[in-house]
Amino acid sequence: MPAAAFIESVCAAAAETVRQQGAAADTPGAPRPPILIENLTIHEPLLLGETSFHRLQTGFTFKDDTANFQIISQPLDKNSADGWQVHVSGKLKLVATENLPSVTPAAQGVLVSDTDVYPQTLAPERFYDQLASAGIAFGPSFQGIETLRYDQTNALGRIRMTDQVAAEMLKGFRKTVSWP
Repeated sequence: MPAAAFIESVCAAAAETVRQQGAAADTPGAPRPPILIENLTIHEPLLLGETSFHRLQTGFTFKDDTANFQIISQPLDKNSADGWQVHVSGKLKLVATENLPSVTPAAQGVLVSDTDVYPQTLAPERFYDQLASAGIAFGPSFQGIETLRYDQTNALGRIRMTDQVAAEMLKGFRKTVSWP
């Protein structure tokens, strides 16, 4: 399971939890509350196969406007003696909208080019090499970054679906239902 899917699961589950607690608008389609994720740690990958099924659970321990979280799984194979396994943990913070800075002119609705806002570039191949040297390897199917620009605090990338992923989606490679 890609790291982005874990992050999306945490964000969606946190937003739903906050909505259920009445801390956010209870309107269908309401925007998610801003969430800051800190200390994200990927402990173990979650390997999904065509014949393996797992029960996934996202758990939170809230204290004020912060929460520790974990994503854990348990194989559903009757022959498996494995228990619950921790895949991801970290801390999240709910951020009040009025405390969010406008970090770029684009965030203020001003039309600017990405080269004005993000003057530095990083070749995608170099980015993936840096990740690999840190122990995070993406296979060719998950190397979809086409361009990457950044400044001191932000980054902007253009991402495309790789040919391998597109082909798998078109032929109905897997019918999976996932709920954070």
